[in-house]
Amino acid sequence: MSSDSVSAEVLVRAGDRGGAAALVNPLRAAWGLPPISFPGPLAADLRIMAEERSRELFLTGERLATLRRYLKDGVDLFPAGTGGTATCFPVPQQELDTNPNAR
Repeated sequence: MSSDSVSAEVLVRAGDRGGAAALVNPLRAAWGLPPISFPGPLAADLRIMAEERSRELFLTGERLATLRRYLKDGVDLFPAGTGGTATCFPVPQQELDTNPNAR
């Protein structure tokens, strides 16, 4: 699957939004998700592509490189002051309450 999302990102960057959607939408259908489109401009399309890639790259160790690549293109997925809402393993409230090192 990862190669399809890489190819889709290349197509988005080349301006072939329809081709990118044609690669991404069958994957989304397999996951039970509705089809998407890439309406432009490039920064908005890269944000959509980042969302798609985050589903595929979960716990693969590739997300940081992807975030840096998008930041290089001027697309900051986590602007200063926000950490996002993506959580792999939420910490139970009891741990937060009883651990002196938790913030």
